[in-house]
Amino acid sequence: MLRLSQLNWQRILFNRRVAVLLGFAAGLSVIAIAIIHSDVNPDKLSPLKRGAVLIAGGTGTLGYFALLVCMGFFWLRCDSSSRRTKAVWLVLLLVGWGYGSQIAYYVLVYLPAVIKGFRDPEGEGPSVEPPQVDQRRKLFGPFGWALVIGWGLLFLTVAACFIFPKGMSHILKPVADFFVLWPASLLIGTWVYAIILFFRVGMKVSNRSLRPDSLKRR
Repeated sequence: MLRLSQLNWQRILFNRRVAVLLGFAAGLSVIAIAIIHSDVNPDKLSPLKRGAVLIAGGTGTLGYFALLVCMGFFWLRCDSSSRRTKAVWLVLLLVGWGYGSQIAYYVLVYLPAVIKGFRDPEGEGPSVEPPQVDQRRKLFGPFGWALVIGWGLLFLTVAACFIFPKGMSHILKPVADFFVLWPASLLIGTWVYAIILFFRVGMKVSNRSLRPDSLKRR
């Protein structure tokens, strides 16, 4: 994930071919969403129709997640909208991704930004540099390290259960009914922390200085 965030998403996404490919991905996403939310029963279809549905569903799923990932990184690294607009879109992307909110983001935010860059290649665009090591540490924070330690202790505990099953059973038996709260809390905490970290990094794009020639005609 960190290596993906370090890619030059500005150069990748502000590109005619990529915009067209993501347009196809948006179309495939519509097909995938239609199949997911339909009441089609493949067992009642003929072999030919079943095969067509499987192919459409498979290609639609690929386009769906490709568009979701690219729009997520466009929001994170390239979208220079106002803080309020970015915050609203982040909520929509998080809540409505199962219903195609990334398609709306592609049409309403990504395409206008790319078209504007094509029409004004010498104009200004967001200058986004990968975060430095010290900035990453500040972004990570003490709660992030607490999650890392919590996951490490959980894995060590599970490993100890396999290595010393009898001894660990005596230790964990009094708290067996509550043990599930540990991984559940870590999962929820990690998910929430990832969203907050994503939000903090993405908000920095809106405040970064703009530089000329960041968008070139490709």
